[in-house]
Amino acid sequence: MRAQEEEEAGVIEGQRSGDPVPPERRSLLVAGFSSDVVYETDKQGVIRWITPSVLSVLGFAPDTLVGTQARQLVHPDDLQMVNALRAQVYGGAEVPEMTTTRFRTAAGSYRTMSVRAHPLMDESGSVTGAVVAVRDTHEVNAALRALTTLSKANGVMVRATDEQTLLQSMCQTVTEAGGYAFAWYGRRVDDVNQSVLPVAWAEEHKHYLDSIEVSWGEGPLGLGPTGMSIRTRTTQVRNNLGADPRYSPWVQAAGAYGFSCSISMPVIVDGEVDGALMVYSKLPGTFDHDAQLLMEDLAADLGYGLARLRDARRLALALRNSITMLSAAVESRDPYTAGHQGQVAKIASAIGLEMGLDEDLVEGLAMGSSVHDIGKIAVPHAILNKPGRPTAEEWAVLRSHPQVGRDIAGEFPWPWPIAEMIYQHHERMDGSGYPRGLVGEQILLEARIIAVADTVDAIAHDRPYRKAPGLQVAFEVIRQGRGTLFDAEVVDAFFGVVRSGFVFPIAVD
Repeated sequence: MRAQEEEEAGVIEGQRSGDPVPPERRSLLVAGFSSDVVYETDKQGVIRWITPSVLSVLGFAPDTLVGTQARQLVHPDDLQMVNALRAQVYGGAEVPEMTTTRFRTAAGSYRTMSVRAHPLMDESGSVTGAVVAVRDTHEVNAALRALTTLSKANGVMVRATDEQTLLQSMCQTVTEAGGYAFAWYGRRVDDVNQSVLPVAWAEEHKHYLDSIEVSWGEGPLGLGPTGMSIRTRTTQVRNNLGADPRYSPWVQAAGAYGFSCSISMPVIVDGEVDGALMVYSKLPGTFDHDAQLLMEDLAADLGYGLARLRDARRLALALRNSITMLSAAVESRDPYTAGHQGQVAKIASAIGLEMGLDEDLVEGLAMGSSVHDIGKIAVPHAILNKPGRPTAEEWAVLRSHPQVGRDIAGEFPWPWPIAEMIYQHHERMDGSGYPRGLVGEQILLEARIIAVADTVDAIAHDRPYRKAPGLQVAFEVIRQGRGTLFDAEVVDAFFGVVRSGFVFPIAVD
């Protein structure tokens, strides 16, 4: 677009003789505005030449308009505005921005067009005429709507954390951002009927789906745009649903909702067709070439988004399996801590929810809690299960487990800071913790939460070197450590969990 504007400006500004635009320069204008109507007028507003595109846009043969007043093409109600623009241009000013007005067609109807105009000047700088470019605003708006939809939809994909949310939000965004009548996503089903199952849709007009049945097979129910796009892996545009015999199974339902045209785009995930995104409009001819290209970009991005979520889901499953195995490995060596990590995860997750943390952060917190003692796998069995109190040297070995745990966890591609949770869960707010003596908010929030949950569960249960003091003692230790050893906000959230009736594996004495 920029190139054609520069070309147009060069043609106009280079014309100083007052003569009509030379034929070779007219050809440049025609090439630059192949979808526009471009015409030149003299100072009285008489058309001196006009591009052949006027035939396809307004229905007039070019030679029938040469020699006529340009204002005769304008809707009577718009003449006052057009005369003001004429005065502006013939006064030597440009009208570079798109100003809309209605132009008459050969059939007698009117089409809303955007207008730009430049003055023609002779060598003395006197205005001798004007060059005007007009474009059907429907073409502009169709592409603009699709571009707006694509932009908003990409934002949805960045934020989505699961497939259903992505698909549902995508359908709603398409209708709201693009102003389309309805959108739904149909997933290919490999059953006997080769069905297409609606899995997501925009809220407005959603009951349209109650009255239709779609297949991606070769039967009558597979000849519509949705089935065809899935079967052939190509975009299907229907700019006049009522006139398409292949659409007959659905034409009555579409008509009841005022749908006049549609676009259906296959969504490819990892090389396979997952389904199709269907979009409907009540305006005929909405999905022109430019709009189609932009909507195809949207479908391609949607396929990428689904693939990304599935990769993340597979990775998360693998990581959860790793968590289970790592946790089991530790607890198999230390029967006194069997179940400890899982219970800490439950308490920590409850605290996180009480604090209003988002779902993803709480999930990572649960994962980190579940393996917070993984470093104990490197502690000798004799130390872990020694019946008496550990010696100073043995305590030093035990205190190495956060570092060892971080080294082990650091080998996995966690989407959460699991390694740092493990490394910091024995740090304390006043700097008295280990291994680094971190202070306050230097400590990761998740580690501050694990510290409280870990302390409660550890005090509540027996250890080889002592009997369990019990939950009441654990509660008192947490209460007394509020703001010094433990994060005050975390402690408050913990007691909120207690008041809500959290069930501990040992009775509250």
